[in-house]
Amino acid sequence: MDIATLIKVLLRHLKVIVAIPLIVALLAIFATLNEKKEYTSSLSIFTGITSGFSIGSLDGNSRIDMFNTNNQFDNFINILKSKETNEEVALRLLAQNLSLKAPHPIFISKENYHNLKQSIPAEIQDLVVDGDTNQTYERFVAFKNRNSDNFLVYLLASDDPHYSLNAISQMGIKRVGNSDLVNVTYVNNDPGITYQTLKILSEVFIKNYKQIRQMQTDAVVKYFERELAKVSVRLRDAEDRLLAYYKNNSVINYNEQTRYIAEQKEYFETDYVREKMNFASTRASAFALENKMNARDRIFLKNDSIVRLRNELYAINLKQTENRLNMRDSVNVGKSWRTRLYQKQIDSLVGKLNESIVGSMRLQSSVEGIAADKILNQWLDYVVSNEASRAKIEVMDNRLKNFRDIYASLAPVGATIKRIEREIDINEQQYLSVLHGLNMAKLKMQDVEMSSTIKVLDKPLFPLTSRPSNRKMIVAAAFIGSMLLVIAIIIALEFLDKSIRTAERASKLIELKVMGVYPHMYKRKIWLEDVAAHLVRIMARDVANHKHEVPIRVGVISTIDGEGRTTISNKLIETLNQMGYKAKMDDVKNMRSSREADTDIFIYDLPSILLSPVSSEIVKSIGLFILVVRANREWRPSDARALLVFNEGTSKRPVIVLNGVEEDGLEHYLGDLPKKRSRLRIWAKRILTLNFFGKERF
Repeated sequence: MDIATLIKVLLRHLKVIVAIPLIVALLAIFATLNEKKEYTSSLSIFTGITSGFSIGSLDGNSRIDMFNTNNQFDNFINILKSKETNEEVALRLLAQNLSLKAPHPIFISKENYHNLKQSIPAEIQDLVVDGDTNQTYERFVAFKNRNSDNFLVYLLASDDPHYSLNAISQMGIKRVGNSDLVNVTYVNNDPGITYQTLKILSEVFIKNYKQIRQMQTDAVVKYFERELAKVSVRLRDAEDRLLAYYKNNSVINYNEQTRYIAEQKEYFETDYVREKMNFASTRASAFALENKMNARDRIFLKNDSIVRLRNELYAINLKQTENRLNMRDSVNVGKSWRTRLYQKQIDSLVGKLNESIVGSMRLQSSVEGIAADKILNQWLDYVVSNEASRAKIEVMDNRLKNFRDIYASLAPVGATIKRIEREIDINEQQYLSVLHGLNMAKLKMQDVEMSSTIKVLDKPLFPLTSRPSNRKMIVAAAFIGSMLLVIAIIIALEFLDKSIRTAERASKLIELKVMGVYPHMYKRKIWLEDVAAHLVRIMARDVANHKHEVPIRVGVISTIDGEGRTTISNKLIETLNQMGYKAKMDDVKNMRSSREADTDIFIYDLPSILLSPVSSEIVKSIGLFILVVRANREWRPSDARALLVFNEGTSKRPVIVLNGVEEDGLEHYLGDLPKKRSRLRIWAKRILTLNFFGKERF
């Protein structure tokens, strides 16, 4: 279907296209007669999410995380839209309006105030405290939470235009571009309620938003404080155990003490080795000198008095060595009275030993000829030195044993101290880590408090005038929408229409040649009558030119009744007679006897071939069959079967006359129809058919 045909189809249904939208528009007008006025107000909230200053900005890292920013804005807007926020706003608004002693335009209109008072049950009225909105709100909250089957619960879940969650949630909330501003818009039929709803929302939201933000960090801070207390107890307990262990084991500084003892032991062992070497040397020297003496002298040196004096000398050396070791670190070791006393006793014993030896021995020469007094003096020196070394070695042996005992006692002390110190170190690290986390959490808390300082930038204004009515838009939309719907339905029906409509479709569907068409004469138009007469003349000329025996016999058939056989037959007869032929309608019963010499053409109006098949004798006698088909119906399989049966009985194929063709079908067949057209319509047709330079005539 081309554009020109489509426009013609629409023009054919122009009355329906105009009438139905007009009816729908009138219905929209009546439906909006009592339309309530609407008032709008808005507020802007500065969030500071993107450009606000925080403690985290001090480190110079000002890069913006877009994902985090968008997440914070989503949270911000979702808190604004949350059920808890809307519920608190609705209950506070209800408490405020009910606590009024009289209606005031800034809060609520007279009509809505009286309607509210009448709709509120007595149990809710009893909760109202005149002039005290906060106390009334607290009572409402307690009443609502008492159970889930009360008036306030139903009111919040209802469709009330002022106090329901559905009404409060109709607020328009959006971020202004990429800025830190969030715009909130509210529309309602009461200017006071519109204004107060936004005002209460700003107060409730700011409070709830701060609480939610602070709760996120409060829990973290409390966690770190609890952990810090636990770690502090463990650390203090470990330190107390270490202190008690130090006291019980007489430890001042374990590392210094062990280092000092190790150094003393090392020095002592060096002295011990040196002293043993000295002992062996003096003993060997004394023995060598004794060998130089004669046998009697050697025996004398071993008598009881000499041995006793040597033992006393040994005992005094032991005491002196003990005293010297005990006073080793003292600077007055040489000036001690004990030291002087022991030295005096040693000198006395050495003198006695010398006198005893000299007085009892003969001072003769040695076997080697060395003077005896000289040997004796040397021997005595070695003996004194040897006895001193022997005493020192014995004392040093005891001291080395003491060192081993000290090492044995210090080994477990060191391991225990290491274990306790390691435990203290672990607890100290945990303490510092938890303390750092606590400081960071408190810093974050302070940061959240600073960043949660949102501000209402543009406070809501009381709406003095109502919004422009959209009644005209509704009516226009109803008219245009219904018109488009009707047009769409007409176009859809046109595409889905299976009726024959045009000669081209008739030839394609029926597979026969079209001899002519006849218009649908539902309008009395002169040009249409002229076109009909012209079309009949064309068909009459084709009938008259049909080569057959004279007279020409024409059978007018149809598959079903009501196709217009009689009309077409009468029009053909009338036109043929006007053209000079002698034509008449005849009955098939008189076909054998109808041989008048004055008749050129016989036309037989045969019954429908679907219900009354044509006999073979009649078929043989008729030279031309005209199949009349209505254009405004579809070609059904029953029609095709009836025509197939008819064609099987004769070799003469019928020709089609399409009856009741509409104007667009006539134009398909004849071209432009001879009707008056305005210049605008002519140019419109040229534009639609892209025939800009075409001419109607030479």
